[in-house]
Amino acid sequence: MAKRGGFSLGKVLGDTGRQVKFLVGEVRNYGDLRQTPYGLRPFMIITVLSLVLTFEGQAINVAQPEIGQDLGISIAGLIGLSSFVGAIGIIAGIAVAYYFDRHKRAPWIGIGTILSGFAGMWTSQANSYASVASLQSLDQGATTAINTPFGSLLADYYPPEARGRVFALRGLAGPIIAVAAAAICGPSIDAFGWRATVFVTAGVVVAAGFWALFTLREPIRGFMERRAMGATDELALQEDEPLSLGESWRTLLRVRTLRRNFISTAVSGPFDLAFGLFFILMLSQFYGLTATERSLLFIPSLITGFLGTLVGGALIDYFSRRRPAQVMITVGMFGLVSTIVASVLAFGPPIWVVAVVYAISRFFGGLTGPARGAIYSQVTPPNVRSMSFAMAGVFQLPTFIIWTPLMFAVFGGFGFKTVLWVGIPFGIISAIIDLSAAPLFDVDRRNAFSAAMAAEEIRRSRAADDAKLLVCRDVCVEYSGVQVLFNVDLDVREGEIIALLGTNGAGKSTLLRAICGISE
Repeated sequence: MAKRGGFSLGKVLGDTGRQVKFLVGEVRNYGDLRQTPYGLRPFMIITVLSLVLTFEGQAINVAQPEIGQDLGISIAGLIGLSSFVGAIGIIAGIAVAYYFDRHKRAPWIGIGTILSGFAGMWTSQANSYASVASLQSLDQGATTAINTPFGSLLADYYPPEARGRVFALRGLAGPIIAVAAAAICGPSIDAFGWRATVFVTAGVVVAAGFWALFTLREPIRGFMERRAMGATDELALQEDEPLSLGESWRTLLRVRTLRRNFISTAVSGPFDLAFGLFFILMLSQFYGLTATERSLLFIPSLITGFLGTLVGGALIDYFSRRRPAQVMITVGMFGLVSTIVASVLAFGPPIWVVAVVYAISRFFGGLTGPARGAIYSQVTPPNVRSMSFAMAGVFQLPTFIIWTPLMFAVFGGFGFKTVLWVGIPFGIISAIIDLSAAPLFDVDRRNAFSAAMAAEEIRRSRAADDAKLLVCRDVCVEYSGVQVLFNVDLDVREGEIIALLGTNGAGKSTLLRAICGISE
């Protein structure tokens, strides 16, 4: 065996072989989803809806330059339209999430998809900026009504140890359909025009909506968490009581992993704009590519995006079971590498380099969106899970209110390449914030499970006329990395007087601070 300075080629090859074998084994576990209580059917329905909705949205994105030329809308108008529609969707998402945390979600998935499809069909008949804006706002509102409960539904259909793969597979709709839409819609727009292309894709959305309306059934909220904590099936079938709007927000903002993720989302706005909206326009305006040529450029990222999401989802599930802290490290590192690779595009390289770099970037970037869904589903109590996905959208508002005007001003003064350079530091900072949440994920995940069990204990005590004023389950508190409280359970019944005794430093005050929400 050849060695030099402690370097062992055999060891490197052996380690690499073991890593490949590990990844292959984890990817094979995707077939285990068939053995979960609801099977693959809910996942297939939700994934198909994601596919057709993403396809329709990407068809409109691909057609943006042609829509602008046809209706006389400038680049500023197109960017303003995108920002307006996005903000409408976020605002609608809060009301939708509040409703869905209290009522059945499955029927509205189909209804919202049907409305979104009809709005898309009407968009194909638009003849002015105002008509496009109003119809796309309706489309976005309906799409938000669908996407908001998607995450909470998947979390209630599948156990925590399978959610990384579930969200990863659903997340494949992004990279795969984005490329497929570019490959199909680009030539279609060139051959038949943007109106016919948008009309047909929206019609498919309507058909998928009717299919979901009659086949998707409602799961039990929090069943998987309660069963994972050892509850009987009878207890696990009892749903948690919904919280008020204010209490929902306070509950979510107490979850430290969510707070870091929300901040990361707000900070990443310039990067998302630069390498999303402006990059697409750059291909048309700077490189002079037609819709068909843009389609051909994106095709290589189909395979790389697929592989990145598949491998990432397997890693998320593996680390969730064995080393939870590595979940956020995986997300942060994938995002960091994706940002660094994408920075090559800011040099305005030859078009073949653009295709290669974008494909590599998509491999690493393909994980981040699905991973966030898996993370939210594990650290959020079941009775506010829909609201958590909507709240994530609220932290995208700076993208539309602050970052879009700022980035457009940069574009107006310096052009496309400078816009891309401005976005890169924000992408790096966002990834670093994700990395900083690594020590918090496991604790927040356990707290979410414990909250579900505590809520069930309160409900059971009320049913037995033994009402409890306070129920604490599995309370753990640490100061500067030193754990002070270990898995404390505490019940206080109505009319009961409890004395909390212990020596100095035993954790009496710390427990009271944790109950009051002062200590986390």
